[in-house]
Amino acid sequence: MIAGRRFGFQLIKSVETEDRASDASVRRVNMSVCYLYCQTASDAVDVFIRGIVELPRSTKPRRRQDAIDAAGDYILATIHGRECQRMKTIATLIERSKTERESLKYVGACHCSKIVRGLEKVVRPA
Repeated sequence: MIAGRRFGFQLIKSVETEDRASDASVRRVNMSVCYLYCQTASDAVDVFIRGIVELPRSTKPRRRQDAIDAAGDYILATIHGRECQRMKTIATLIERSKTERESLKYVGACHCSKIVRGLEKVVRPA
């Protein structure tokens, strides 16, 4: 392992429960999916996905394709969820920065370590 790298995994497996098994009108897809995460840089994580999807036996190609599409959406939902969380974090940081800028009394009171283009300096009247 290279110093500073982090690794992680997530295992998702479908489970059949008694209350769900009674509904014969719904065709269920059994899945086992493993996500492996490897930090490749301080701000980047690679994801490797491996899984098994057991499709229901159906003579109708449309139903089979619907099951494949639903399984694919479910598998990728975890990745999309992480992207959504990242965007929420960025939005929170921007909002916090805006609040902090609005509370500044003097322009020289800013303790920013970087200059961000496009952000106005805020001066509150004394």
